[in-house]
Amino acid sequence: MLALMKEFSPNVLYPYILTLAHTGARLAEIRKLKWDKINFESDHIYLMHTKNGKERRLPIRNGVKAFLQELKQERASISDYVFINQWNKLLSAGQILDTIIAFQKKHPTQKRWRCHDLRHSFAHNFLKKKGEMYALQAILGHSSIKMTIDLYGQLHASDVEMINPYE
Repeated sequence: MLALMKEFSPNVLYPYILTLAHTGARLAEIRKLKWDKINFESDHIYLMHTKNGKERRLPIRNGVKAFLQELKQERASISDYVFINQWNKLLSAGQILDTIIAFQKKHPTQKRWRCHDLRHSFAHNFLKKKGEMYALQAILGHSSIKMTIDLYGQLHASDVEMINPYE
């Protein structure tokens, strides 16, 4: 899906969707992200205006980090915002939705998805790759571990890689 997205909207929607998919952030939290809230030395994105009102930081991995660094070289002199539209203005929620709808119309064989589905996919993959539930709670910004467990604690044994506790 990301490869098709890159082909469809390489400069507007793709950077936004790629970042969502690799951070587990909410649509609104990441949409208004500014360059000064990305620390490439510590590999973190700082979110100031979150759903629960608490600031948090998200780790950024090498692939997304390199992509964002390149994007910064292209855009930081144009806008304080990371995700901008073709007119170099902040990407609006409506533009995101409209572009996703257009993408899905162009690719009707692709599974339908919403931005929030990328958050769920991130969480599921994080746990499949041996991520800890408390770490996932911090990344997603859930106010309680119960919420994280209620949403993602139902992974089946076949969904996670078996770890030998004796090695």
